[in-house]
Amino acid sequence: MTTGAEKREGEAMPKAAITPQRSNGRARVALILQAAADVIHERGYESATMSEIALRSGTKIGSLYRFFPTKELVGDALIEDYAQSSEVQWQAIIATASSATPERLADLLLDAYIDARRKHSARAVLALLEGRADGSRRREEFRHRNLERIGEALNANAPHLRAPTLRKMAVVMLYHMRAIMAMTFDPNAPNAPGAPEELRISVRSWLAARLLPHNANLKRKET
Repeated sequence: MTTGAEKREGEAMPKAAITPQRSNGRARVALILQAAADVIHERGYESATMSEIALRSGTKIGSLYRFFPTKELVGDALIEDYAQSSEVQWQAIIATASSATPERLADLLLDAYIDARRKHSARAVLALLEGRADGSRRREEFRHRNLERIGEALNANAPHLRAPTLRKMAVVMLYHMRAIMAMTFDPNAPNAPGAPEELRISVRSWLAARLLPHNANLKRKET
């Protein structure tokens, strides 16, 4: 919850974040966002305050409001940082996909969510989206983007497959990625020793059967 003092000080500022041009300003913003990620991850978005973010980052409250006039803008910056780092990860996977074996591509895709979830910023963004009114829309945007990138990776590996087939496979792959992430991080998800590796073996075999040209039977209409 934002305090009255925070609101008054924040309301005196323009409702737009400042992008610093100097290196010391950029370093300060990085410290602020790291502190914001810590606070939001620990307390949740609603309970996070600008005062605590300022304290954790060693920033004067007036300086914090100069960079980020509202907590919503801090959240926007965290989401944008996460989106950019995620896009870098996706582009690396797509670049590797063209020369990867289907089994290797399966591992890259399955590990994408696991690697992202291990990052502190990703956990903070999940907590942030849970507390924001636009959380559902943002999650849908990420899901749509992830489906597109999975399809691009599959297409880079198997350009002979048609767009409708790639879309169907991307959806199936997304569910596999979410399943192995749940097995890795969710203590309440159905699980058993060795189950994630069994899923990995299954996905490797499925992608090999679907992506390799000699298994695709190109003379037959795809179903």
